[in-house]
Amino acid sequence: MNEQKIIKRETTPNFKVAHYKNPPKKKIKKEEGGKLKYRTKEVIDKEGKRHLVRFVVMKKKGVRGGTTKMTSIMHPKDESTVVSISKTYINEFMSR
Repeated sequence: MNEQKIIKRETTPNFKVAHYKNPPKKKIKKEEGGKLKYRTKEVIDKEGKRHLVRFVVMKKKGVRGGTTKMTSIMHPKDESTVVSISKTYINEFMSR
């Protein structure tokens, strides 16, 4: 499986965030107000912990109107170690 490399880690008040490389802005779909289209999906892991996965919507047309690429994963801050979530696990929840 082809995993993306983390380019930046940061901590917010509630989450530990792992950022991945964003695609070029000219390839990202825009909303009506001119803002870039991002979507956030909540993922519950096997232990019942809540993670947030952020995706960007690309201009290229796909089955649901545009393809998506993962840009960051947010893990709960209260965890002592950051759990890595595999792409297959994320894709399982995206298909719901």
